[in-house]
Amino acid sequence: SPLNPSPLNPSPKSSERPPPYDGPEDEMLSQILSRFGQLKRNELLGDTAPSPPQEDSSRSSSSTPPPAEAATEPEVQSSSSSLSGDADPSPEDDDLEQSSIEDIYGKPEDDNANFAEPAPSPVPDVCFHGIAEPRFPHYDLHWAQVKGPGSVMCLAVCDGYLCCVDSRDNVFYSRHWGREFTWKKGSRPTNRLALSPSGGTLWTLYKERLYAARSPLKDEPLSLAWDEVVGGVASVGVTETTAWYVSTSGEVFMCPNTATNGRPPAFRMVSCFVKIQQVTCYDDIVWVLTAEDHLLAREGISDRTPWGISWVDVTLPSKASPACISLGYNCTGWLIDSDGNVFFKTNLKNSSPRGYNNTWWQMDLNEFVYQFSPPLSKMHKNLSSVFSADKISHKVLGRGKWLLAAGKHGVWFCESTSTLIYTCRRDITGYFWEKAHVNWLPQGSKWLELAAQGVFKDQGVVWGRQSGGRLAAISPVLRKWWHVALPKTKGGEDVTVTCVAPSPESLWVLTSAGEILVRTGQNPDCPLGNSWAILDLAQLGGTQLVHLSCSYDTVWACDSKGVVYMRLGSLRPPAERTLPPAWVPVESGYQEDSPFVSASASDKAFSLPFEISRFLRPHLTKVYVGPQNFMVWAIDNKKRVYVREGIYPELHIGTSWVEVPGVQARQLCLSEKAVWAVTPSGEIFRRFNISNTNFVGDYWKRIPGHVSTLAASIDDRLWAASLDGCALQLLTCTLPSRVEQVERLAFSTSTEKSDSDTDGWEVV
Repeated sequence: SPLNPSPLNPSPKSSERPPPYDGPEDEMLSQILSRFGQLKRNELLGDTAPSPPQEDSSRSSSSTPPPAEAATEPEVQSSSSSLSGDADPSPEDDDLEQSSIEDIYGKPEDDNANFAEPAPSPVPDVCFHGIAEPRFPHYDLHWAQVKGPGSVMCLAVCDGYLCCVDSRDNVFYSRHWGREFTWKKGSRPTNRLALSPSGGTLWTLYKERLYAARSPLKDEPLSLAWDEVVGGVASVGVTETTAWYVSTSGEVFMCPNTATNGRPPAFRMVSCFVKIQQVTCYDDIVWVLTAEDHLLAREGISDRTPWGISWVDVTLPSKASPACISLGYNCTGWLIDSDGNVFFKTNLKNSSPRGYNNTWWQMDLNEFVYQFSPPLSKMHKNLSSVFSADKISHKVLGRGKWLLAAGKHGVWFCESTSTLIYTCRRDITGYFWEKAHVNWLPQGSKWLELAAQGVFKDQGVVWGRQSGGRLAAISPVLRKWWHVALPKTKGGEDVTVTCVAPSPESLWVLTSAGEILVRTGQNPDCPLGNSWAILDLAQLGGTQLVHLSCSYDTVWACDSKGVVYMRLGSLRPPAERTLPPAWVPVESGYQEDSPFVSASASDKAFSLPFEISRFLRPHLTKVYVGPQNFMVWAIDNKKRVYVREGIYPELHIGTSWVEVPGVQARQLCLSEKAVWAVTPSGEIFRRFNISNTNFVGDYWKRIPGHVSTLAASIDDRLWAASLDGCALQLLTCTLPSRVEQVERLAFSTSTEKSDSDTDGWEVV
């Protein structure tokens, strides 16, 4: 009966799939064929109805391996990695429930709504040179691994091919517009290469001497003749008509015309106030990396002064030292720091070579990118555990720890000496945590908690708790915040807020005294409401609630003893002389038969005081309900994550708790299709592919950023409070990819079709 307390599942199920399969391949193949046969038999019998949520929850979560865990053998790792590009485990889950969400949280339609033109979005996308910077985040997952020809020491790319240099100075190249990378070996030894976008200019660096190719081929790094240009070169970059190089002494030189027809090119020294270690150029944009780890851009480059006028400083994206820089297609600048984070900057122009602002977009790299570390990286990690990493990073690994090449067909990067190259084969998504442009806080005030469950598209406000227990609201559209006055206690003291639980049409606030305040008068035209009502908690007796969460018609709460309660009914204060909805106990808290309590603890001959045992015995401390009622998640005092299974329209209380391993969390946020977790260290993870038939989801994926608290709207937009208490909003930038167009062209001319084309998986 729903009225009886439901004990926790005696043997908590594991929602995560098992570790990568390491048994015999014939057993793995037989399991796959057996599962395939079951699906075929179900289709023949016409049994296509979806299974209820409570059946085989672990199977639902383990049926689709995550990108980070899908392979262990080297032959399979590229295939498992590239599933992100072709199997499309899209973070934007299917829209089967979109209509129901619109019905619940959307604006009421007028009589003439069917004849009216759709209103433009109040938060438009920002476009620069074909690059979209949407205000609504996209959490795409399209990274793939490519097996390199050996230990890669240099990367270069043009429109026709990708080029690598291994540790033995051998050059390898591959045409990268298809799905396969077939490496061919060049005939000339090289340390580094520099390619123009079209491939018409090819310069190589070998033993500190620079060579220029005469009439190089557009699809191969080959030439009939080579001319020696200059010696004592450390770094070089070329465009279609110009070339820049850095000497071993740290000076910069520029060649205004590379088409010399066999004559030695003329160079001009470009003065700089510091020593330079690396140069990169694209069209009329030039970046250099100084020996002191500063990034400079050259201003004033024109036809009359191709060497420019002055150097300007470019703001770095992180506190870590820059390790590699590159300029690529569509006026985009790239940077990898010493920690391996990849950033890009858009809208670079000749008039503003450092960009229109200081924004750097961080890439959402997958965890599997770093699962195979080269030997030098392992040595660096071991030494870092003994010595200061900042002092030894460059001494051990050198300045060229990271390699990056950006072209029209994508981006490639790897660690120096690594045999794996990482590439994004679809649109590239970058993230940036922007300070919310709201009016200033009073001095000393900080944001301690944010809650955005009441925000849907352009409706609602983000509620927040500030230092001192004050309540405030942020309007995402107006970019302003307001203090919302709280009622006084019976003794005339100010009320201190401990938990904020909004929904689109209500706001519940939990105070330090254990009272629940309900905001009244809220509607789309007045999202702040106008007054407060104190909820009657007489039926809970002396229970002290510590956390609560609201959906559109349900409330879940947790008390100080770990007991969870569920309340079904209207979230507005009940009218006088009416029976309020009941608080139904869901979890029994500290009872000895709880699976959260170990057997050894319950068999002891004596019992510990309650205040001590509450910290030793596992128990739930926070519970969260999502916009859709089947999404109920919780955290225990050990930072473990749980999900409630068996929730149906006729059984809102559910049946049991299922542990979801993979991350430890101190906070959760639930949106329409995802669960967000904040780890104890402040990292952000997103749970993908959650639906009413797969309530556990499939896998966790980290999103760039470190925050103290997180808030997710119904439509998956994020707000957060930084570690220093500032309000932040997550923005994204998408770089469009031409890979799909090129692949369609390549497949239209191909007569053979690989096995991977039939099931959406790709073997690179």
